[in-house]
Amino acid sequence: MTQQELYDELIKVRNHLKKKFASGGRTPAVCSDEAVRLIAANAPKRQEELQYISGLGKTFQEKYGAAFMQVLDRYHKESASSAKITDDVRKTLKNLESRLVNINKRNRLLYMSKLYDKYAYDLYGRQLPPLIEYLTGKSRAKSFKLSEIDYADTPAKINKFKKLLTLMREVTKDVRESGQNDLYVGYPYVIGRMSGEDFNIRAPLALFPVSLERDNENVYIKLDESRDVLYNNNLILTQYKFSGLNRELPNPVIEEVKDTFIADLQAYYGEAGIRFEAELPKFSAFAEYKEGTFPKFAKGEYHLNNNAVLGKFSMCSSALQKDFKEIIDKDEINKLLSELLENSEDIDYYSDDFRFPDREKRAAGYCEKDIDYINALNASQENAIVSVSKCDELVIQGPPGTGKSQTITSLIVDTVLKGHNVLMVSQKKAALDVIYSRLGELSRYALFVSDIKDKEFFYSQMFNLLYSDERYYFDEAAYQQTVAEIDSNVKDLEDIAAKLYERDEKLGVPMYKIYQENPHNVFLSNYLVQSVGYENEVDPALEGVQYPSLKNIRDKFSDEIYLGQLKEYFNLLQSFPWLLKVKNNIGRLELAEPLKLCAQLIALKKEYSETFFLAKPFKKKAVKKKIREVMSLCFVKRHGVKEFFISPAHLMDGLVSYERFALIRPLYDSLTESEKRYIESVNNIAEKTGVSMKDGSRNVFDYVVLKHIDAFEAENKAVLAHIQNYKLIVGMISKYIEKKKRFTQEKFKQYLKNVYEKNVALSKRFGEMKRNVESKRRMSVQRFIGKFSFELFRGVKIWLMTPEVVSESLPLDNGMFDLVIFDEASQLYVEKGVPAIQRAKKVVIAGDHKQLRPSSLGFGRFETEDEFDDDPESNAALEEESLLDLARFKYNEVLLDFHYRSKYEELIAFSNYAFYHGRLTISPNTEQPAKPPIEVIKVKNGRWQDRSNSAEAKTVVQLLKNFLKTRQNEQTVGVITFNSAQKDLIMDVIDEECAKDKDFALRCNKEWNRKRNGEDIGLFVKNIENVQGDERDVIIFSLAYAKNEQGKVVRNFGWLNQRGGENRLNVAISRAKEKIYIVTSISSADLYVGDLQSEGPKIFKKYLEYAEAVSAGRKAVAHEILLSLCDVRTQSAAAAAYDSPFVEEVYDGLVKCGFEVDKNVGIGGYSIDLAIRAQGKYILGIECDSHLYETPDSARDRDVHRQEYLESRGWNLHRIWSTNWWHSPQKELEKIQKIVGTLS
Repeated sequence: MTQQELYDELIKVRNHLKKKFASGGRTPAVCSDEAVRLIAANAPKRQEELQYISGLGKTFQEKYGAAFMQVLDRYHKESASSAKITDDVRKTLKNLESRLVNINKRNRLLYMSKLYDKYAYDLYGRQLPPLIEYLTGKSRAKSFKLSEIDYADTPAKINKFKKLLTLMREVTKDVRESGQNDLYVGYPYVIGRMSGEDFNIRAPLALFPVSLERDNENVYIKLDESRDVLYNNNLILTQYKFSGLNRELPNPVIEEVKDTFIADLQAYYGEAGIRFEAELPKFSAFAEYKEGTFPKFAKGEYHLNNNAVLGKFSMCSSALQKDFKEIIDKDEINKLLSELLENSEDIDYYSDDFRFPDREKRAAGYCEKDIDYINALNASQENAIVSVSKCDELVIQGPPGTGKSQTITSLIVDTVLKGHNVLMVSQKKAALDVIYSRLGELSRYALFVSDIKDKEFFYSQMFNLLYSDERYYFDEAAYQQTVAEIDSNVKDLEDIAAKLYERDEKLGVPMYKIYQENPHNVFLSNYLVQSVGYENEVDPALEGVQYPSLKNIRDKFSDEIYLGQLKEYFNLLQSFPWLLKVKNNIGRLELAEPLKLCAQLIALKKEYSETFFLAKPFKKKAVKKKIREVMSLCFVKRHGVKEFFISPAHLMDGLVSYERFALIRPLYDSLTESEKRYIESVNNIAEKTGVSMKDGSRNVFDYVVLKHIDAFEAENKAVLAHIQNYKLIVGMISKYIEKKKRFTQEKFKQYLKNVYEKNVALSKRFGEMKRNVESKRRMSVQRFIGKFSFELFRGVKIWLMTPEVVSESLPLDNGMFDLVIFDEASQLYVEKGVPAIQRAKKVVIAGDHKQLRPSSLGFGRFETEDEFDDDPESNAALEEESLLDLARFKYNEVLLDFHYRSKYEELIAFSNYAFYHGRLTISPNTEQPAKPPIEVIKVKNGRWQDRSNSAEAKTVVQLLKNFLKTRQNEQTVGVITFNSAQKDLIMDVIDEECAKDKDFALRCNKEWNRKRNGEDIGLFVKNIENVQGDERDVIIFSLAYAKNEQGKVVRNFGWLNQRGGENRLNVAISRAKEKIYIVTSISSADLYVGDLQSEGPKIFKKYLEYAEAVSAGRKAVAHEILLSLCDVRTQSAAAAAYDSPFVEEVYDGLVKCGFEVDKNVGIGGYSIDLAIRAQGKYILGIECDSHLYETPDSARDRDVHRQEYLESRGWNLHRIWSTNWWHSPQKELEKIQKIVGTLS
């Protein structure tokens, strides 16, 4: 149903209501036509929303709303393309829902047998009573000191301080990565046993949001007023589950902590059947219960414990479960979700099936007007955006550094400017941060919610939105003109490709091959000088012979002996044309009689010549009779006797030559018609000019080629002009693209502003929204969004949220978003993506299946017997399938393949070959740094002890100190470890060094929280599990692995030995922009992996070998390692690197000019034909046109995006055209000399 059809249906409803409620001759107005138009335009989904439309009110909504909603409900159902849930999908949904319920002893909101430093800290001590007074509002202090430290203090005091630092680090990591701040003080605790199940409980009853702050000597706790104090609804949810109750969870927010706090807790939990005494016992330390020592309680028996624990308490999102329940209960699902979940049980999620489409399958046939963007795009990024417009579901595979965020930003812009709204979802806050920051000032019109509890940030956004008074001007005419100019110039480039590089049906090859494969203009010059009329000697039919066939003919006649025999054939025919009439099968003996008669004939002719003229007629008859007698014996066709009467010796000579003629005649007769025309033309040229048959063949071939070139150039003067103006055309396209980006910015601003004003600023409740934003007692985020959903969902076109926030704050309306985009989907569980997809009309799932999958970490230690079990937090066995893993087997897929992150190709080449089969486009280096891009730093005294390496940690910190002192251009830095124990050790060493070195402390403090344009670029120390999505200029690796005290390298690589574990290595080695330091106590030779089945350890060893080769400057060895990583097809493509005769010819010309030239420059899966080197760097890259046009890339991809990409990586490029080189190689070389002169 279209909007017009909806309007017509609503008019019918209005007219029906008029008749229905007519009374006493009076017909109610019901509503105006304009009001009906507004109803159709806004299409409210809830009856109460009708009153918010201009011209309507509460009376209308109550009296007539139900009738209008019947039509609107039908409209929304048709638009959403929903269907009944199949049995298979229902089973899958229920299985996925069960994964959301974290009812087990790993959930710290239900049970804690002991406290782990990373997650919790016991607050018991003399400071606890005043701390509780502070938290419950009975103290006016602004913060509370928890600990102070002097490294000369007692071990116990130092240990307490370190425990707090460990907890701080974990909380900071969570906030940076997910945006979730789960730091609370849990107080008081309840202990007991669930009434409906044999399940022990030891859980906090209230959660007080806090933050930790520190200086070098102190740690302070501060109440976080931006978040609410909460009841522990996980406890209530568990009670409901075990008791079989199907109730909605109560509001968890504690609006005010009163003097009746304990009684309020008792009442709240009592409603759910969790009852305990009202009296608190004395404060006590948090007791540790080992296996079998937990107190025995009866079912339903609960007691208060006066414990207070500072810790990470992740609130389980019951909203996700609520969404699942609603989907299943409604028995309704959209097409996107149905296709995703149908028959999903038998998929091998770890399959390395490389399903990326080939380049020739990229979206084709789009013009500039089809896409909008606010940042520069390459070919694969444009392809992704265009593909979204052509399908309802798409997977975007974005390998490291390929501009996935940039693509998503422009995809959002393109979608919104088509009149749609967008929801972006990611589990990682960093991914949302990047998109939000890249929107720039446009983010004013977006809503970003990563933590539903963070009211301060949400209301700051609402304030900026509601008090937006900017005015924007967009010049539509100038925008359209710019679009037209881009398309026009691209059309010129397409014409070059179509005319010169696409197969010519008449010629059988692209025209450029004729230019490239033939001598330049030597023949043309000779031809013009000689003024030889070849057109009269060369059969014009040869111009219709396809070029490959013409070459074959030429090659066939390359043998001089063969040509000599054919020349002899033509000479004999020229002398004795009648030989063709002689019998084919006549032999030597058979010729004896004709030859005998010829002798008689010669004698008769002599007698005839000497006879008196009156007797001549009689003699003449005798001669003719003899001639006929000879001819009857050896001729198959009649032939006039006059020729032989004049010269009987001519007949005899011909017959004498016939034996030779018969021998070579089959050579000619076996030729095709085209070959006969060709060799006859060769013979004509040889006869006329006196050249040899071999030279004649070359001249005939060159002449036909010249005719083709001449015809082409006469018919395609515009194309040749485009070639001469190629740089100008590409420059104009780039200029207009920049111009369009600016216009699109203005267009986007104006559109978002207009949408906002129409739906929010001019809405009935605008004043009410302002009052709520300005209020000191602000309602919760979900409540505000729910109350003003009618205005917000129409006035805000861009939403950025985590999966939990989507379910917590948005109604479960099928198709409420035109497009839902998931980023970092490889780290998102399937079940967390389901509710957002149900809200979508289209879905894009972006990620990289060669990077990390989601893992169930942080729930305690998992013991295995695997030799490679090292770090329980890094156990790949805990990984589960991600949304991306599932979607890539169900949806269409595109690949982003231009790599931008790494300045030097050595930094990403290993990843490209080992994980992406060499499919990424990586710019070759224009220069090499003073030191290798990858440096291996060997630690001589490293030891593997307690899953860490102290010597390496100290080396890393020293390296970090030196870097922060000597870095250039404010370079960023990150440290990556291969397990969490090494990470913690390095953090401890940093803290110790900061305490001793104030300068280092200042530098670190400044670096930790560094941001640029809203994006986190600060120093990090992370284990390999947590670096996906990060990038820094310099990355320092600490492998930690070393010989143990027994002198043995224990192969403890648990995360790497699992299936798919090598993906972690891919993530780690692809984070650096400029430099990688590998701090290691072992070398590749120390690792024996030959007896292992898993690929992970083998790839790890290969990477160490590669890094050692790069570090030592052994380029050839490094390149061989790369080639050994990929399949034969990729190897051959990489090794060949295109070595054409044309390139060789240009290379020879450049060398003769005195240039230092390298061929096939690049190791990263892409190479530049020729590069001129000067002063240790490449100053000019030269590309020969041929192979550029042998790819399926469009003109836009090949000539604009590709060149912009290489130039952005520091390359100066010059293209040599086959046409120009054919006309004058010298002029082309002079052009290059001139360019190099300006660059040197």
